[in-house]
Amino acid sequence: MTATKKTRRRGVVLSPIGQRKLESARQQLARTINGGDRLTLEDLSEHTQIATSTVARVLAAEVGVDKLTLEHVFGALTLHLEPEDYQKPGANEHSPTQPIQPIASGESAAIEPQVTPPLELSTPPVTTLVDWGEAIDVSTFYGRDTELAALSTLIQEDRCRLIALLGMGGMGKTALSVKLAQQLLPAQPAFEFIVWRTLRNAPSLETLLTDIVGVLSDRQEMTAALTVTALLSRLLHYLHQHRCLLILDNGETLLQGGQATGRCRSGYEAYDEMFAQLGEIPHQSCVVLTSREKPESIANIEGFTLPVRAFQLSGLPATDSDRLFDAIGLTPSAEGRSKLLEVYSGNPLALKIAGTSIRELFAGNVDEFLGEKTTIFNGIRRLLDTQFERSIPLERAVMYWLAIDREWTTITELHADIVPQVPKARIMEALESLHRRSLIERQDRGYTQQPVVMEYVTDRLTTTIVEELTTYNFDLFPQFALLKTTVKDYIRQTQSRLILGAICEGFGSTSTPISPDRIEKILAILRQSPELHTSYAAGNLLNLCQQAAIDLTDADFSRLTIRHAYLVQSRLQHVNFDRTHWISPAFIQVFSNIISMDFRFDGQWLATGDATGYISLWQPDSGELAHTWHEHNTWVRTLRFSPDGTRLASGSLDCSVKIWELAQQKCLHTLATHDKGIISLDWSQDGRILICADVDRVKLWDPATGKELGEWQTGAEKMHTYIIRHPYQDRFAICLDDRIQLWDLATSTCLITLTGHNELVYSAAWHPDGVCLATASWDRTLKIWNTDTGACLMTIQGDNQMWKVDWLVANSHLNRTHRDALMSSSPDGLLRVWDVETGKCLRSITAHRTNVWSLALHPSQPIIASGSDEQNVKFWHTETWDCLRTLSGYDNTMLRLSISPDRQMLAVGCLDRTLYLWDLQTCKFTALSGHTNSIWNVGWHPQGAWVASHAYDNTVRFWDWQTGRCLKILPNCFGTIAWHPDGIHLAMVSWADNLLRIWNLETQECIQTLPGLQQMIYVLAWDRDGHKLVGGGYDLTVRVWDVQTTKILHTFTGHQQFICSVAWSPDGTRVASASQDQTIRIWDVATGECVQILNGDAWLWSVAWSADGRQFASTDALGQIQLWNLETGECLQKIPAHRGFSCQVLWTEEDSQLISCGSDGLVKIWDAQTGACLKILEAPRPYEGMNITGATGISEAQTASLIMLGATVA
Repeated sequence: MTATKKTRRRGVVLSPIGQRKLESARQQLARTINGGDRLTLEDLSEHTQIATSTVARVLAAEVGVDKLTLEHVFGALTLHLEPEDYQKPGANEHSPTQPIQPIASGESAAIEPQVTPPLELSTPPVTTLVDWGEAIDVSTFYGRDTELAALSTLIQEDRCRLIALLGMGGMGKTALSVKLAQQLLPAQPAFEFIVWRTLRNAPSLETLLTDIVGVLSDRQEMTAALTVTALLSRLLHYLHQHRCLLILDNGETLLQGGQATGRCRSGYEAYDEMFAQLGEIPHQSCVVLTSREKPESIANIEGFTLPVRAFQLSGLPATDSDRLFDAIGLTPSAEGRSKLLEVYSGNPLALKIAGTSIRELFAGNVDEFLGEKTTIFNGIRRLLDTQFERSIPLERAVMYWLAIDREWTTITELHADIVPQVPKARIMEALESLHRRSLIERQDRGYTQQPVVMEYVTDRLTTTIVEELTTYNFDLFPQFALLKTTVKDYIRQTQSRLILGAICEGFGSTSTPISPDRIEKILAILRQSPELHTSYAAGNLLNLCQQAAIDLTDADFSRLTIRHAYLVQSRLQHVNFDRTHWISPAFIQVFSNIISMDFRFDGQWLATGDATGYISLWQPDSGELAHTWHEHNTWVRTLRFSPDGTRLASGSLDCSVKIWELAQQKCLHTLATHDKGIISLDWSQDGRILICADVDRVKLWDPATGKELGEWQTGAEKMHTYIIRHPYQDRFAICLDDRIQLWDLATSTCLITLTGHNELVYSAAWHPDGVCLATASWDRTLKIWNTDTGACLMTIQGDNQMWKVDWLVANSHLNRTHRDALMSSSPDGLLRVWDVETGKCLRSITAHRTNVWSLALHPSQPIIASGSDEQNVKFWHTETWDCLRTLSGYDNTMLRLSISPDRQMLAVGCLDRTLYLWDLQTCKFTALSGHTNSIWNVGWHPQGAWVASHAYDNTVRFWDWQTGRCLKILPNCFGTIAWHPDGIHLAMVSWADNLLRIWNLETQECIQTLPGLQQMIYVLAWDRDGHKLVGGGYDLTVRVWDVQTTKILHTFTGHQQFICSVAWSPDGTRVASASQDQTIRIWDVATGECVQILNGDAWLWSVAWSADGRQFASTDALGQIQLWNLETGECLQKIPAHRGFSCQVLWTEEDSQLISCGSDGLVKIWDAQTGACLKILEAPRPYEGMNITGATGISEAQTASLIMLGATVA
């Protein structure tokens, strides 16, 4: 008998999971680009750029295709192909699950839904990881046994993937969900993860998914650069791989208010897609959503026999309510209790509030209460109305403040907030009365409200204030702060959205909008009423104007008290604050990107140094600015308090070290014999010697006299990066190149050299034991060393360059656990916590959106400060990792220039997030806003059709420069870009994976990927023909690519430090590169040789060729423009152009003029021959012309800061 030969099945096909994931993305794409109409095969072929027949094969999931094809299709639909998304052909032949059928050409009919049976699960012993988030205490829980059993059945036996637990406010959904999770802890099959999260403050889906994926990945997943679609894909991956119970509470906060549609609010539509995928894509987990209303996206897919169910929670039955009534202390009247249960529909919260009132007013006699017909109300809102109206004014005030604070609040905080002040004893009485009536919750942490009560009080507050502002009859508006500057950042953001935002929406529904005329009338009323002078009214009005984006130019807030004004994002040009008294204001501050930080030994001061030379001294507890010095010209690269805390040493890339005396707030000495930028410094144990490391030398100084004491010969080949003293000895760890040296101060000898890193070692941190040293390197590793033996004890591998490292020592104020951990920062904006025993990432905190240059650990509180390129400092609580406070800076550095093709318009990208367009003839400008972070690249279309801006918010915006309208936004541009001369293509290096890609801007598709990157590329430039690319950055090399062949033509080496700028010669035969090593190198592209080296005076920032290629202009960190003759290598001219550093220089037509921009916020036009300044272009500062004459309540340092931002004092 002849055997039948089986056909070999090649390639892979989509698995059922992959099919459903793809179909979900396809539906989303149809809604986005096709008005919801189903996409045909032709549509998909056009979108994916894959043949129609191949698309049909992919969808059919029967005939194998190449895995790269699946990756391409998934990528085109913004999905990430996971291993569970594909399988070998025929894997489903014996499975009851049917594949999705292919669509015929032109077909638009919907695919029939397929029901996948529950996954069969094995039940090995499982250790459950539980993360309760902000789950409430349910130690006192009454009944609900039937509901708990029914929900357990849906989860454990029916294997429902998504359950909507529905019920009106106060029905007990939150408590039931927590109790359910507790009951399921020992259940079989066991859950590997149980995660409970509240949506009370309506987090964005990105925020929620980043948090949950972090938990489910055991903090191994790096999610900072992932889109919402990719994050959702990762969530589904973990829900499929692990048995998880995920509970999301307060889902109604995501839905549109006032409309019983179940539709998500504007900006929250992505939740609909998540619910759809959670229900439709098979996984072995269960997600429970509690909500007062059923989301439409769940209603569309739920059913009695489907894996998506809706569970309606009704009122308490008589047996359960009796237990509640007994606990409250009501009389055991069966008839009375039954009537009470009927009146309030068994709503537990309503029954609890009513029951406590009965106990208070009728000694617990239910029948007597019911005999008072006027006391019977239907619905919890009416009940709350009644409770509120019978409360005394102080009790109502406490209720309003708890709704405003939105978290556990102490008596001391309430006492400080209530104006005019009342004795604490009366506040305690009011709290006790409210607690007895079950209107508030009480714990050791203070007092708060249940969500339904908080929502009711918030709604009552905002509705009343809209009425007051409409009628000009003020009661609540002056009594309460609608936003507080002293709360945690996320609470303030919620206050802005739910209180100020609701008031603005309330005005939007009336015929009397918030207008400048209304603001002026309100201000007149405040000024005429002495009792309103010291109230919250003026601060509320300011905050409301910021929320409503009202232009306050020339407004008069003089002679008023302004409380809790949050003015960080405000432009208050020519506003009158004459003799204003300020209480707890939040202003923008004068500082740029934070490069260095240090806490004093007692935690009373935090010093920060920035990229423009400012040193600021802060009080960490209040965030108040104490003093500012500005005597450095550029980056303050290092800061250290002296051991006794009386002095501060600063080192800058301007090659100087300064010693500051804190009591007198003056500079004692300037140590200026270094000829390279200062990188790091530290004090000896007794504070009598200062060790300073510049790029290639280490010097010892006497800080008392300013005399140089000696020098250590370290043999650094590239640069020194960091120096740190031993915890209790005068020994110093010095990071240089790819190694670490340990030096003894007494003998001035190197004791040991630690080797093992492959790239630059950027920082180090001693363990308090004085033996272990942790180091962070650009080779993407952390290492822990035994400094006695020189042995490397642990290597921790990351996925990005490691910049800063520090210890979170076990059983300390920073780390309550029993295991040491490390904290690291990196260019992606993340802070990561690492287990030093396993090397696993325990937590990833999305701290910033760009480079985190500096970390500082508070010496006595669980607080870490981080500083970044976002011009801010953030304070993090190391137990919750909540952001406690943000200090926001303002920097009007004009960073990048681009001149229009007709040479008439100049585009300037600014660190203040604004794109400025100047008419070079009239010197008038237009300011274009939209970016949420600093702009650091600009460019014109070759024909002038548009101007583009690239910012640290990882977007590229394309603007119609004539109308100021944003034409298009290109997202996920996390890295360095360069526009092709044709205006259609874009080169971009992603800092997430360091790959160089070429994109078609019209189709937004990646058309090429170029190899050969080792580290982050900072600068890119096309040649004039668009055939070659040159790039340079952190790996100290310059590379030239042939874009057509994708090959690297040359890798130029020679620079010793970071490369800041590259430029092609006009004829395309040479490339110039400028570096922090103070040199410009000219490279011959044909031979690959360095043909010329020009030596500058400081860190070089940019280079530009003249049109004839014979001259060359450069800018540096000293604010100079240098002009060079390239034939002789001679420096022809040095122009002192800007205070601080000069960022960029351009040649104008015919090489007669130069245009420069700098850190002083100025754009200057120069005569290229004489060096004379012809024009100065300047944009107004945020507080330009703001009158603060006679203002009180702000420090001298804050006043000086406001003046530097444009404010005036008569």
